[in-house]
Amino acid sequence: MKQAGIRHVFFALCVGLALPALASAAFAGASADSIAGKVRVVPNPWCASDQAQHYAKRTGNSIFDVKNGYSRVLFVNLPNPCTIRIYTVDGDLIRTIENTAGSSTTWDLITESDQAVTTGIYVWTVDSAVGRDVGKLIIIR
Repeated sequence: MKQAGIRHVFFALCVGLALPALASAAFAGASADSIAGKVRVVPNPWCASDQAQHYAKRTGNSIFDVKNGYSRVLFVNLPNPCTIRIYTVDGDLIRTIENTAGSSTTWDLITESDQAVTTGIYVWTVDSAVGRDVGKLIIIR
C-alpha cells in the first residue's frame, strides 16, 4: 500500500566493478593500520561453476572447457607496494605475492608448489608501510 508523499528508492550495487585508485594518492597521509578493512577480494566466494558459466557465456564454449585465466581472484584497494600472504585455516602459508603494480593484483589460485587450491576457507594478509589488513576467502570447486 502506497502512502501519499512517500517515495521508495532502490539502489543497485554493482559487485565486481572496481576502478583502480591512483597509487600515489590512494593512501596519502595514511597512518599505521589505516588500510584495515579497506582491501577487498573479488569474487568472494569464488565458485568454479560461476566462473565456468561466465567463461562459456563469453566464448560460446562448453562450461567444462574452462581456461585457467578464469581461475583467479582480484585483490583491490591495495597500497603500493605491499605483500599479500595467503594461508590455510591451519596457518600454513601457501602463497606470497609481492604487489608493486598499483592498487590491484590477481591471484591465480595456485600455491607456491604449483598446485591448485582446493575447496575451503583461506586467510589472507596484506602488509605494507601504511598498515595491515586481514580477511578470509572462500573457494568452492
